[in-house]
Amino acid sequence: MRVLLTLALISLAGAAPAQTVFDALHGQYGSAADPETSCAANPHQLDFMATPPHALFIWANPRLDGQGQMSIEERYDLLGYDATTLTLRLEGDMRLTADGHHPVWILRLTHDPQGYCWGRTDWPSLRCERQQLRCDSSTS
Repeated sequence: MRVLLTLALISLAGAAPAQTVFDALHGQYGSAADPETSCAANPHQLDFMATPPHALFIWANPRLDGQGQMSIEERYDLLGYDATTLTLRLEGDMRLTADGHHPVWILRLTHDPQGYCWGRTDWPSLRCERQQLRCDSSTS
């Protein structure tokens, strides 16, 4: 009995912690469709801050952002998450949806291709745009 208990404790101690969506998404990405923000031309790093909870996107070089400004960083407030998605709101975004609210973005982890794409809470649930590809696919 003691041998079985010892083996059980050893197997539990050696088990790797489960990978979170944050672990899976942390890394460097480039656009699948826009050559100017591809992995080769201008990749971005996706990182996370715990307090306050934010997702940080930092490009290697300035690029035109969604608000028409040249920038190298976007910071999103983390509103929620599950095993494969993050729900985010872009800090300082003045744009409004058709119903007059600030957009709430859904970043969806993709596996084929490996990376992520963007949805919004006011879009159909299957709509996912601006596919981003992991620049080093061996780091998943």
